Amino acid sequence: MESAAEMSIGKKNIINMSSYLFTIVLLIVIFKIFIRQEQLELLVKIRLEAWVLFTLFVLINYSLGGLQYLCMKKQYGISLEKKDIVLLPVVMNLWNYIIPIQGSAVFFTLFLRHKYRVKVADSFSVTIFLYLVTLVFSGIFGLVFSFYYELGFSLFALISILFLLNPLLIVVGYRILRHVPDVRNHFFLAVFKFTERVVGNLTSLWLDYKNTGIIFLLYILRTIVVVFWFMLIAKELGYHEVTFFALLLLSLWRNVSLVLKFTPNNLGIMQIVSGTLFALIHFQPEQGVMISLVASASSLIVAVTVGLAGNFYYFHSWSREGLSHGEID
Repeated sequence: MESAAEMSIGKKNIINMSSYLFTIVLLIVIFKIFIRQEQLELLVKIRLEAWVLFTLFVLINYSLGGLQYLCMKKQYGISLEKKDIVLLPVVMNLWNYIIPIQGSAVFFTLFLRHKYRVKVADSFSVTIFLYLVTLVFSGIFGLVFSFYYELGFSLFALISILFLLNPLLIVVGYRILRHVPDVRNHFFLAVFKFTERVVGNLTSLWLDYKNTGIIFLLYILRTIVVVFWFMLIAKELGYHEVTFFALLLLSLWRNVSLVLKFTPNNLGIMQIVSGTLFALIHFQPEQGVMISLVASASSLIVAVTVGLAGNFYYFHSWSREGLSHGEID
């Protein structure tokens, strides 16, 4: 008879395999519908020096992401070394390919648990908080785009409003949890305590206005970097008519898509939605697909080079310090 642990691992393997198969199906659909002969020729003609420049922008973007974790020093004592500022986000991105659904959060929990003895609930809080900052920022610009492109009170605008209001929802949720009657069942009690701690942490992080402001500024810088990265890709592909605002919208979608992952680094889903967004704002959908596809390829190049090296470095150093996988509780 299979143990509960074996059954859990089996379910996770099935979920991961389903995600990989779904990605393959999506990519086949994308290449059948959007990628015609002329698009393939554009991909082949991308210069080597352009690929190098694209990957450089990927590394700059990840480094700014690493700096965001430094803002958590006050609450959790997270003080990254210089090499971790670059390596940690890149390795987390690699894990999005290894474990399609929130692989980055899994590695981040392992990293904080080992290096800073941060509890699982606290590391989970940091991950969720940065995701929520992404949603707030995207909500603000989503509303701006709704007015700019005269979309009115559309589904796009409604989702943007929900993104924007998420800090208020967290605070209200925390106040509700504090008035929930005592739970007697051990399992539900553990889940409740975990949720209460996470929501409490999120409330504290939101109310730390100084750190939240710094994280927002870093997020703005990351968005600018991504937009210029997309501009370089568009220029290399010959899409000179694509506007700055269109690429800004694409960059915001990219950030949101990395919060809600269903395939390895949202490969396939990101391209289809990018094409849909471009069609929505009156550009050619294949342009959005192609820009997003080249961006994903650039990220993958960094993941399988710097990411694999960083992954080996972390686990090798942990092994040398006598930390086995079973000791991370």
